[in-house]
Amino acid sequence: MPYIPNKQRFEKLFKEMCKGENIAINPGEVNYLVFSLIMSIWEKSLKNYASISAIISALEGAKFEFQRLIVGPYENQKLMYNFQTYEEVKDERKETKGGK
Repeated sequence: MPYIPNKQRFEKLFKEMCKGENIAINPGEVNYLVFSLIMSIWEKSLKNYASISAIISALEGAKFEFQRLIVGPYENQKLMYNFQTYEEVKDERKETKGGK
């Protein structure tokens, strides 16, 4: 992944994260860390369809777990904060559909 500078490769980023250091991480670095982890699992696998399926299933499961534990509560909090905006959008949609 050419957009990640050499000095910030997987090992350095991962060690900093494991130490609990407060690092600024961008989407490209997250992508690189996840991809590196997947590749290290793949390299030790049987390199068959079952391995591919297991890796993809784990990624999907992690995504759903993140959405359930982090995204959902975050959006609920924002909905409470911005409820008036939500209601205004809902009312506007009703008006454009002819009041239904």
